[in-house]
Amino acid sequence: GDFLMVKKYAYQLKWPVWGGDIHTFSKPQRGDVIVFKYPVNQSFDFIKRVVAVGGDDVSYVDHQLIINGQKMPQTLIKKLVEPNDSSTQRVEVYQEDLSGVKHLIYIEPWAQDPNFYHVKVPKGDVMVMGDNRNNSEDSRFWGFVPDNLIVGKAYRIWFSRNWTAHHFGVRWNRIGRL
Repeated sequence: GDFLMVKKYAYQLKWPVWGGDIHTFSKPQRGDVIVFKYPVNQSFDFIKRVVAVGGDDVSYVDHQLIINGQKMPQTLIKKLVEPNDSSTQRVEVYQEDLSGVKHLIYIEPWAQDPNFYHVKVPKGDVMVMGDNRNNSEDSRFWGFVPDNLIVGKAYRIWFSRNWTAHHFGVRWNRIGRL
């Protein structure tokens, strides 16, 4: 239900019609939330968090992200039951620290995530993962995101709606958040 502002020129300036770079300002960093063309079908935009950049060695073992041999710290914040009317879908909320960028992740401890070991991110690519780790189609399943597919950096929520079959409401507390 969130509508986002995206800094399309956060990383590079591209030719409007032909694509291709005019100038590169910076590279995505671990922890950045980016919008990119879905590598499997580029007619769709995806949004995910950068967890690793070119040259990084990445492992993901038992819900734990390991970059260049270092476990990314996770601190348990709370345990939830999702949806609220269920007694079987326990979710744990952690604060993960990606090289100084702290953010929340959701993990279903009962779910089986595929482990992988020592995957090297190629130069010019990034590895992305969703913050809802067990319910995210991301680099673990379809590979890396090349720089040329990055649309920009997610910046701010400009509108947020809660839309169900019976109700439409504005989530005022989310509007304007970074």
